[in-house]
Amino acid sequence: MAEAGATMAADNQRYKLTNVSGCLNGGSEDMERQIDTNLIEKAAEALRQGQLVAFPTETVYGLGADAKNPEALRRLYRVKGRPTSHPVIVHLGNTDQLAEWAASVPPAAYLLAEAFWPGPLTMILPRASHVLDHVTGGQNSVGVRIPSHPLALALIKAFGSGIAAPSANRFGRLSPTSAEDVRMELGDQVAMVLRCPHGAWRSGGNGS
Repeated sequence: MAEAGATMAADNQRYKLTNVSGCLNGGSEDMERQIDTNLIEKAAEALRQGQLVAFPTETVYGLGADAKNPEALRRLYRVKGRPTSHPVIVHLGNTDQLAEWAASVPPAAYLLAEAFWPGPLTMILPRASHVLDHVTGGQNSVGVRIPSHPLALALIKAFGSGIAAPSANRFGRLSPTSAEDVRMELGDQVAMVLRCPHGAWRSGGNGS
């Protein structure tokens, strides 16, 4: 998930995307200082409105939706062409949110979280009763993780709740590693594509 660039000028303007090597690795204090908090809040607001936002993690670009919003999740599956029986991972901002998504959290889970989070470890836990079938694929478990990429963490914390985020590509295709990959693959069906260390491409469409 890699890009750098210009600040936003207008809501419906498209932005030039420029690759920045190493963006997917995240973790850079310099990157954290460069994050545009106003842009992050706009992305969080798009999620609150049921739109889709693509963002970098330490692995590939994720396609994010409000994990508590059934319509947003239906949009996510529709845009990806993903079978609804395939669960999606809920990305969290801190371990305190585990109890919000899991019916029970064993002590071993907290030990794993302390050792490997933030990072690319997904834990499968028994789902809380309110967790939607759109998230779990109808299963009795839910996958959760805390990503280590500064931009992903900033978005999740600004949003304030779990973000369901499979890879930002159509089902069966290669997972994207740049904002340009996402734009070419999904186009106007995504409201915003965040790129690091700051900036975004914004859809001129409605993100539907």
